[in-house]
Amino acid sequence: LWINGNNNLSGNNDGPGAISYLDKLRLQADQKSFSVFFSSMHFANPERWRYRYKLIGFDEDWRYTEAGRHYANYDKLDYGNYTLAVEASNNDGLTWGGEKKLIVTVVPPWYQSLPAKIIYLLLITAVAWYVYRYQIRWFQLKKALEIRDIEEKKQEELHQTKLQFFTNISHEFRTPLTLILGPTE
Repeated sequence: LWINGNNNLSGNNDGPGAISYLDKLRLQADQKSFSVFFSSMHFANPERWRYRYKLIGFDEDWRYTEAGRHYANYDKLDYGNYTLAVEASNNDGLTWGGEKKLIVTVVPPWYQSLPAKIIYLLLITAVAWYVYRYQIRWFQLKKALEIRDIEEKKQEELHQTKLQFFTNISHEFRTPLTLILGPTE
């Protein structure tokens, strides 16, 4: 079984469509679609050969081709790893050449890659830590202001108590002195 792909995959192989000897195919983030052409390499009645294929990780069941249709198309693949399995069978249903597998990897864009996710996690952690520290400092400041207000109230109460004591003492001295001064005059 021979597989030939076509998707203008520059940089991944010798040229467009030359993947017949590859076991792995790596697609970039903007290459989420591809076509694969296959042939049984058995040239006796090639129009009677039928194929079945399945993109493991995308297709749930095998897909069957009709005679003369030797290709598979896949569009809008999600990022991840897939395995394309292809089998050829003759008109009698006998398979020939076994199953050919091609591992297809669609690489996520840079902002969905593992290093980017680690950076996002670090940024979120840093922001959470900053918010946490800000909250702690705010609560400490609030507590310090409450303590200062309580101390000021205590100082005011102490001052009022001293003033009341002075007033009482002066009143206590004035009353007898006034009583004594009255008859002496």
